Formats: sequence, C-alpha cells, structure tokens
Amino acid sequence: MNLVEYGLFEAQLMWKSFNKVNPDSISWVEELKLNTASQENLFMSQATKLIEPSCEYIKKIKSSVFYKDYKKLAKGVLYHTDSKKFHCLYSLFYKLLSNPRSIFNVLDDDVKFLMLLKKQISRDIHKMHAFVRFNKVEQGEDELFVANHIPDHYILKTASRHFVERFSGMKWLIFSNSQLVYWNKDELLYREGDFSSFKVNSDDFMNLWKVYYASTFNPSRLKVKAMRNEMPVRYWSKMPETELISDLIKSAPERSKEMINYQVDSINMDSFIKKDIKRESFKSEVTKCDACDLSCNETQQNELHAMTEYVLLFQNYPSESEIKKIKNYIKQSRLDLRKFHVTCVTKHKSLKRDISSVMICRRWLAKEIEIIRPKVLVCFGPVALHSIFGYPAFSKSITNEVHETSLCKLTLFEGKHVEESLLKKLRAIKNSEINAFNSAKKCLTDIR
Repeated sequence: MNLVEYGLFEAQLMWKSFNKVNPDSISWVEELKLNTASQENLFMSQATKLIEPSCEYIKKIKSSVFYKDYKKLAKGVLYHTDSKKFHCLYSLFYKLLSNPRSIFNVLDDDVKFLMLLKKQISRDIHKMHAFVRFNKVEQGEDELFVANHIPDHYILKTASRHFVERFSGMKWLIFSNSQLVYWNKDELLYREGDFSSFKVNSDDFMNLWKVYYASTFNPSRLKVKAMRNEMPVRYWSKMPETELISDLIKSAPERSKEMINYQVDSINMDSFIKKDIKRESFKSEVTKCDACDLSCNETQQNELHAMTEYVLLFQNYPSESEIKKIKNYIKQSRLDLRKFHVTCVTKHKSLKRDISSVMICRRWLAKEIEIIRPKVLVCFGPVALHSIFGYPAFSKSITNEVHETSLCKLTLFEGKHVEESLLKKLRAIKNSEINAFNSAKKCLTDIR
C-alpha cells in the first residue's frame, strides 16, 4: 500500500459523511486493494455509488470549529503504515459531526489510537533527520549527494523538507525500498516504486563521518543503554560511524580516566592542603579551597572530633531531617553517636558535582581520613566508592572486605551497590523491608 495524500482522503470523507455511511460498514482495506496502481481512482469503488456532496455541505464542514484540528491530525496520521488509520479517522470524523469537541476527548478510543500513531510518525521523522548519511557522487562537473534510509512509515517526502532548508544549495537524493525524493536546487521531486536494488558505495567522503564521530565522542558521558534506545541497531547498517562504536565503548573507561587524571594533575593541591592541618582548623581550611569551579566557601563540612571511630561517606550531604533519621538508627543500634562522623565525597555545598570535582576532592577526603584515622568507613553509593578507589568503575567484589586503598588503610563496607536516595533507604528500614541499607545495618551491628 502506498502513501495516500490528504486531498484524496478528504474527498472520501465528504462523500461518505454526506451520504451518512456508517464507519463500521466500510472495509477500507478492501477498497485499497481494488486499485493500488493509481491514486486517482483510489477509494472510488463505493464513492461512485453515492450521491455527490453539495458545495454548501463541503463549505459548511470546512468552516466548522473542529475541522482545522482534525485536518492537522489526519495529515500526520496518513503517513503511518497501519491501515486501521482510515477507519479511526473516518470514525472520529463521523463523531465530530454530532459532537465537535470529541477531538479533545483523550479517553476516546479513536483519539487515543490516532495520537499514538502521530507520536510514532513524529519519532520516525526525528530518526530520519538524525540518521541520514549522504555520500558524494560525481556527475560530470556537478555533484550529487545520495543517502539510503529505511523509515518505518511513509515519511520520506515530508521529512525531506528539513534537508531542503539545510542543503538548498546542493543536489541530493534520498531513497528507501519504496520511496525516493530528489532535490535539484529548485524543487523537491517524489517518486514511489521499487528501489531496493539501488546501492550507495562507500568512499572517502563517508570516512569523514567516522573522523567526525570519533573526534566528538565523549567517553565520560557514555551510556550504552540510552545510546541503543535513541539510536536503534536497525539503522546502523546505513551509518558508517557505527563501525567504530564497539572499539569506542571498550576504550571509554581508560580514556575517561586519562581525561580526569589530566584535569586533576594540572591542579596543584599542595597549595590548598597544608601538611600540618590540625583537627580544629580543618573546616576553616576547606572553605579557602577554590581548586575546582565550585567554591567551598559555603561548605557543609562537619567539625572533626577526637572520639570519631566510624565515618559515614555519602555522595551528597544529608539534610537535617535525614541526619535525624541516621541518629535515630544509630541509637537503635545501641552505638555511641559521638563516635560517628558524617562526610561527603566533595566539600562544597552545591549538588552540581561531576566526577572530576569528586577526584579533586579526594585529596581533602584523604586528609580528613588521615586526621580521623577511623576504624571503619561505610560508603553509600557508587560515587562514594569512586572517591575511595578512584575512577573508573569498581568491582562488586571489593565490598565488605578489608582493603588498602590509595588514601589509607581501613576496613571498608558498602551500604549497597546501587545509587538510591538516602531517604528512600531509611523509609525502607522503617517499613522493615529488605532494602538497600541492610549491608550497612549489618556493618554497624558487627561494630558493636
């Protein structure tokens, strides 16, 4: 089945609604099968048996309050490949004649289905704009840029207007298995047919995509699952840069580590952290640090106390309400509150932190632990473990064991190998559920 233009479908709406044809009595698929060679006669098998609508009726419909919104919806939905769209479009149109506000009823089955189709069309157009890759073909003195893209729906023509605006000064052609669009610098030509035998040969121009992708790839922001969701594998065969993805993913951790180390090593932390910092002056020294972009003059750093034996290390400083819950939990565990110290992976108050600021603050954390010399350090979340073991990611096997880290010798426990909010963990404890805090609870119980 080919793309059906709105003008032709609109004529059928007028004919059928004027003759009050019930939506359930129409087999749109059968009508489409009667003549697929020419859109001129498409749908006309039943229309020829109906009374032609009057000009007054057509004018009345087109001036109705719902028609503008309906036309906009129908134009988008007709690009979809699902043939059920015809039935739903006419069924909705039939209801709008008696209830013009039906188009805004999101609980209506037809409206829900058509909005779903519209969303799928919008996503398909977005994917085409993102994943089309042109290849340069020499045509004598002229150049032609050719791309092969296989969309899920009949969107090639409407989506190509985006490329007309961006590349109006060059000739280009985009084809799928059944559609083709060609821009000759003056007009956009559209054809339907069998183009499955067409091929685009790779050349040096296509290698530019690889160079561009490799140079803009940021290993520190790699999220493989999100990448596969946004760039489905079915498009990869038409995108030359995807040949690099496997190697880029493998090298990402090491490249990220090098980038962070370069940034951290370029900062002379010795100018901020004095060797003879005392317990009493540690907090005031932290407020003077401006080694990273986030100033620490509004730090939430707690004072260091001589009795401290256990350090609770968080990604973010707990709020006052969360601190109360922590204290209550410690009391329930029959432990001495004075022996506990709460700290954070970074010393500044802002929640806007990145891994580089965490790694820069490791020197402050090392000094803090050196002064306190705790028996046990309890880490909550992966960022806390990063601050101890460094970047990139750590192994699950390191938890609940004794370790000699790059900071100091200590016994290390981990609350949970997932990053969840502290409040959620404490709520789970209150409800006596199996939760992310259980490992830490066991640690604190063992300390007693």
